[in-house]
Amino acid sequence: PIKFVKSDSYDIALENLKNQKCDAVNFAVDWFLTHSIVDFSKPFFSSDLVVVGRNSEHFLTENSELKLKKIAIATSTPYFAFLKQVYSDFYFVEVETNEDALKLVKNQKVFSCILTAPESGTHLQNEYYGMLKIIAKLDKKVDFRIAVNSGDKELKTIFDKLISNIKPYEHKNIKDKFVTVLIEKNMDYDFVYKLAIFIFFIIFIVIVHQMYLRQKIKEAVEENSKQNE
Repeated sequence: PIKFVKSDSYDIALENLKNQKCDAVNFAVDWFLTHSIVDFSKPFFSSDLVVVGRNSEHFLTENSELKLKKIAIATSTPYFAFLKQVYSDFYFVEVETNEDALKLVKNQKVFSCILTAPESGTHLQNEYYGMLKIIAKLDKKVDFRIAVNSGDKELKTIFDKLISNIKPYEHKNIKDKFVTVLIEKNMDYDFVYKLAIFIFFIIFIVIVHQMYLRQKIKEAVEENSKQNE
């Protein structure tokens, strides 16, 4: 059975992985560490990175319009290093969590903050409803993978096979069921963001677990058949 190990941040989760206190870390970004320390599965989920600002701000169609703005980003997220490297010409204000970043935007301490589309959907539909909104989308997406110890090639292979076996319609069913569509008002073109809530993570783990069990059962049956021959 799968046993979850609680970690207070992404950094702590990676430390637990390196110290062999856990076997895998979900929603990992391979930009963050070298493959000599941690190895990564195939991507199982790709997310837009969106810019969240106050309701009074207009929608920005070009990423270049963000370069002179103060933008808060959370150091505890898997995509922190990705943002720092890909958007090195942005004026970033580093905070610990996404909650801290959103508070700075709300209190007009920074112009905006950057989150994944699913994260933004969760916050904007709850504690910041009517106060903050999506005002831009970055031109790069971030791929999420499962991180394992670099020496555990067998586990990486298992995850790669399981991810490859997830059918496109299964991904579509998950997104269709747990996605909210938000359309910016007064835009001069149709622009749709899919905001998936993090229940996707739980559903993914369930799917992986079921497929893992099916694979183990199949191997056991095949092994039993060989022994009976």
